[in-house]
Amino acid sequence: SAIVPTDTLNRLDGFQTSTNQNVSDLASRIMIQAQHRSPQAVAQLVTDVDAALNGGGPTVDNLGQKVGGAYVYTAASEALRHQRQWYILYELLYAVALVIGAAGILGLANALVTSVLERRREIGMLRALGASGWQVAVVFWTEGLTLGAIAWLVGATVGVPLAIGFVRLLSQLVIPTPVVFDAVAFLVMLAAIGLIATLASVAPAARATRMRIAEILRYE
Repeated sequence: SAIVPTDTLNRLDGFQTSTNQNVSDLASRIMIQAQHRSPQAVAQLVTDVDAALNGGGPTVDNLGQKVGGAYVYTAASEALRHQRQWYILYELLYAVALVIGAAGILGLANALVTSVLERRREIGMLRALGASGWQVAVVFWTEGLTLGAIAWLVGATVGVPLAIGFVRLLSQLVIPTPVVFDAVAFLVMLAAIGLIATLASVAPAARATRMRIAEILRYE
């Protein structure tokens, strides 16, 4: 953003004020900074400016589209309008993340079920030594959380450089976009992976707790 004299803005827009005196007092864009930043004060300022520039109201066509007068909007609403243009990209990326999360649940659950089947004798030994079903379930839940934490660490290590490369490519091909990292997003993802690991551990842990000691310790 820049605050410049009206004549300078006219020249930037291609109006030659020296040869056309009719546009010497013309401005196509004006930025107003409010002294009071509260939402109510800004809304009132927008209303007052709109009334001053458009008088009885903007001119509209038969379809209800504005065809005359001045457009008055806040910087926040304009930023939100530009962000909405990227919502489809956000939704696509979130959809991909959900698909990856679902695949992660299935993959982790399959790995834990296999672990339960391969460690039947160990489970029997733990139960024979006095471990409760809940304590056996905690073993596999902890294993699931550990695998999830490793996946989060590897994903963050590999994903950050890939994200930087994607944003830089987007900046070159589409629109300049800064690289911004939100620490809260990493914590939210860690919590989500913990939830995924917990959900994936439910079935294997329940299966381990239902095994009978005599059956899993019986030698073939």
